[in-house]
Formats: sequence, structure tokens, C-alpha cells
Amino acid sequence: MGGFGTETFVAVSCTDFNNQFKNSKQTRLVRDKSELGAFEKSTKVFLKSTGTNGINVRGKITFVYRTVRVKYCFDQFGIFYGKGEYYNDKELMELILKRLAHK
Repeated sequence: MGGFGTETFVAVSCTDFNNQFKNSKQTRLVRDKSELGAFEKSTKVFLKSTGTNGINVRGKITFVYRTVRVKYCFDQFGIFYGKGEYYNDKELMELILKRLAHK
């Protein structure tokens, strides 16, 4: 995840995220079963975000299930992009912020 307060001249896309934040992004790996369960539960209540056609990406999250990887980009407001769709998920955003606070 990149810094929420980081200012950029143009909106950062999912594709450009790694290059834009290569020196400042933080990475966390979640292995605790109860925490993983909370993350998985939150993605089941994704609400499609209508009228959204782009976000200024500040982070990426990847869910790894045995043989499947699902990636989402997100902005600082809890709008996620993945599988060609935009979603609102305040609960997932809170989990991400909580996880980043614990180093």
C-alpha cells in the first residue's frame, strides 16, 4: 500500500501502482485464520459502485486461495477495482487500515 497522503500529478492506475510507489509501499501478509476469515467475509458484501469510472489507487490487495489469486486495487475512500468492476467496501477498508497499523 502507498501513502494515502501522497500527492501525485495524475491519478495512479492499478497498472502504474507498483512503479509509482516502489520506494514507499508497505506490504503485509495475513496468515492468522480468524483475520483471514474476516477478510474473506468482507469481500462477500462488495457493493458494486455505479458511476465510478476510475480511482486514484493507493493500494492493492491479493487474496490467494489454493490455486486462485484474486487482486483488487483500492483508493483511500474504500472503492475497490477488480474483475473489471468497481466496488464499495468500507468494512474491507477498515480491515486493511487496522492490519497496516499492526506491524
